[in-house]
Amino acid sequence: MGAFHAVNFALRHPDLFDVAVALSGVYDARFFTGDYNGDLAVYYNSPIDYLWNQEDDWFLDHYRHNRFTVAVGQGAWEEPHILDTKRLEKVFAAKPIPA
Repeated sequence: MGAFHAVNFALRHPDLFDVAVALSGVYDARFFTGDYNGDLAVYYNSPIDYLWNQEDDWFLDHYRHNRFTVAVGQGAWEEPHILDTKRLEKVFAAKPIPA
């Protein structure tokens, strides 16, 4: 399924996916699409973006009870994955969602 999809599905459907394991992923849709100019279909598939704005208690409560494991390698080719994993870590900490 891939790290991006594991995290995205678990965040969009936390009642169906209560565990996500993500290895070396990119979590910002701009990596795949470039600037998406406010296209909501892309925005709602960009965890780095929509999670910052998630204020719905139903979702946040599910996130806090679900399990997220996010890991990334440290090789030179991992740079975009390292950056996005750190960005995802920041938003998880701000919400606060254990991961």
